Amino acid sequence: MRTGERAAPGHGLRRPTALVSWAVAWAALLGPAVAKSANGDLPIVRAFPSFARVPRVDLVPKPAPLVPLAEVERELRSELGVPTEGGPWLLIKHDDVSRELVGGNKGRKLEYLLGEARARHARAVVTSGRLGTNHGLASVAAASRFGIPVTLVLGPQPITEAIRRKLLAMRAAGAEIRFHSTLVGWALDVALYKLTALVFPGELYYIPPSGTSDVGSIGYANAFFELLEQTGDEGLPDEIVVAASTGGTAAGLLAGICLAGRWDQVRVRAVGVTEEWLQSEWLLRSEAREAFRAIRDALGPEDRARVEECDFMGSRTALTYEHGYLAPGYGHTDARLDGVMRRLRDAEGVELDPTFTAKAMRHFLDRARERLLAGDTHRRLLFWNTYAPVDVEAAIRAHRWKDPDAPWRDLPANMQALFDRGGERRPADAAVPAVIGR
Repeated sequence: MRTGERAAPGHGLRRPTALVSWAVAWAALLGPAVAKSANGDLPIVRAFPSFARVPRVDLVPKPAPLVPLAEVERELRSELGVPTEGGPWLLIKHDDVSRELVGGNKGRKLEYLLGEARARHARAVVTSGRLGTNHGLASVAAASRFGIPVTLVLGPQPITEAIRRKLLAMRAAGAEIRFHSTLVGWALDVALYKLTALVFPGELYYIPPSGTSDVGSIGYANAFFELLEQTGDEGLPDEIVVAASTGGTAAGLLAGICLAGRWDQVRVRAVGVTEEWLQSEWLLRSEAREAFRAIRDALGPEDRARVEECDFMGSRTALTYEHGYLAPGYGHTDARLDGVMRRLRDAEGVELDPTFTAKAMRHFLDRARERLLAGDTHRRLLFWNTYAPVDVEAAIRAHRWKDPDAPWRDLPANMQALFDRGGERRPADAAVPAVIGR
């Protein structure tokens, strides 16, 4: 979460007292039984019962499977000439599950973001990202379950046929879409919506790109408690590899590790998959600290007394931020990444995406080789898969388009050139300039 966003009182968890007040208001409105039924079975609530009062909606199947990457490990050991010893060493946490169009790491964040939006009785939600934003698609699909309309403010990204289909799915799911082909236009429109949400919080709720905020990061603090319940202390990995774009997933995991009292036991290896001027190690650490403090201050006195604050900004043991895996650029792939995706698909049946998880998997495989050669296999190495393929075609088929032969004509006029120009399809690799967001 950027500094400018923290100051906005319209975004609940940014100030510690805001979460408490909204949680109490939510509980008073719906009654303790409703709050408990929504949150009582969560791992973080089993650890801290008073957290049950925090607003949340139910979106994610739980728990996400945790399984060995047995075939990939066998291949790596064979490649390096390292014998197999003991049980499986490489693990994968499968957040690549979905409910309709809500999948991957998006659902975990949206459970709390939409929970807060509903607690505030917001009439509409606005969020932003690049043209192919998985977060935007998931936000529209999730909000529609609760009758909340969503506006997507989209900036440009290299165009592929998959992105075209995703844009149609966004429209089919009910999104109002605003597209800007320039950085300036995109930024001004986003700023206007953020200002509106700040001035009229009961009318509009703003969700940052990828759902990255102290509210959204709660989902991954809870996810760490989920992992701990699955492994116990003896089976807990000492390193977790995860893709980091806006950083909310890694920040939430770090907050959860601290809350669980496992600060010196687990290292998050956050693989930067976006331009360094958009995200940095310092920002990620700051996001984790703010998420932790907001969660801690939402707890009741007895639970809060059991929590110790961690050195989020200075610790060298809890976080490694990897900068060297962005190539060949945001939204682009190459033969090396294609090979990584093919390897996981063939060996384990795991689907990755070239923008985020394939780049993180490249680092995971490099780290696994490094540790195998060093004989450092006494604690497990885990890959957290945050990508979930969703069936956009089902949503497109089910929608009643004005012109079924040219469904893109239901999109804003300035987007139709992405699909059709003078009756001719644009080539799949046609591109518009890249811009911030996801």
